[in-house]
Amino acid sequence: MQHTIHSHKYLVATLAWLVIVIEYYQKSDGVTGIAGRLNSAETQLSALAMVDLSQYVTATSKVFLAPNTSDQELVDLAKKRIVETGISQDRIQVNYNTQELDAGDLYISYDPPDLVVRIVYEKKPSGMVKMKSAAMIRL
Repeated sequence: MQHTIHSHKYLVATLAWLVIVIEYYQKSDGVTGIAGRLNSAETQLSALAMVDLSQYVTATSKVFLAPNTSDQELVDLAKKRIVETGISQDRIQVNYNTQELDAGDLYISYDPPDLVVRIVYEKKPSGMVKMKSAAMIRL
């Protein structure tokens, strides 16, 4: 019985907090309510999905895909999405070894539910590779 009362109090407190959060977002400026914020976020995500990655690739650039999965269907889907961004299928290689990358190369990893595209901007003499995020691709 005591456990049930504690669970009920926790549920009431959580619901009260959610009401406060919802009211806050409905009153905030710029976008009206949570639905407007979700639509805005969805628009931004669809814009990211259509990014042109060919602008980052030169004739000598390598494109490494690190899918972090053995699911071949997922790997094929990832390659398909990368090709849709302007990178040729034959340039994409499944490889996790960042030490083989040089400045100007792309490293694309799978962080569910997205592919994260990083550009190598520096390779130190020690072998350390520095990358910066360039885009997200929705799978």
